[in-house]
Amino acid sequence: MDEKKNIVITYETLFEVLRKEKSREEIQKLEASFADDVRSYFFERRALLAKQNPEDTFGASEKEKIERQISNAKKILRELYDRREKKIVLMAINKSRAKGTLVDSSALLPNEKSFFEEITALLDRQREAGLLPLISEKFDSAEAKELKRDGVANNTSDLKESPSEAASSDKSLLIKFVEPVPKFVGPNLEIYGPYNPEDTASLPEEIASILINKNCAEQV
Repeated sequence: MDEKKNIVITYETLFEVLRKEKSREEIQKLEASFADDVRSYFFERRALLAKQNPEDTFGASEKEKIERQISNAKKILRELYDRREKKIVLMAINKSRAKGTLVDSSALLPNEKSFFEEITALLDRQREAGLLPLISEKFDSAEAKELKRDGVANNTSDLKESPSEAASSDKSLLIKFVEPVPKFVGPNLEIYGPYNPEDTASLPEEIASILINKNCAEQV
């Protein structure tokens, strides 16, 4: 849309907005008044529709034209919303995956910006609850009790490494990351990361194997 203070929405301008949104990968900037302008458009169309005389041939034809414009305008707005919604979700995924990466949200409408921030926060919480415990191999108290009940760790000797295991834990693997991995804590409380795709790192074999099995990295 053109940069103007007073944007008058018409069927043609709505069609042009959708055309730009469909043809470009990045989300398109809309005027902050876009929603109000659309409401004004429908109000004006409805008011004009109410003035038409259905008994008059010209009025009946004009009424049909206006109703068709209203119906098509709603179809355009639905497709526009769906396309922008998809782009916003992808923006949130990218921001959540690559911590510290700046994502330009200046093109979003106020309600879209709130949606973007909520989705990003939800993805962050899910990543922290779902991915980080797997990578760091941390167990909550319920999981620890379950392991003890199953006899995985009946005494402290079960948790000690044998000489061969201790030696193998010193081995490192050189890996290349294919997915962003946020900062995490290793089994011995070492802090690793964050890592971005294409980053390489030499990590303990145990940690490297977990990352490889989770398809977060591949061995170099």
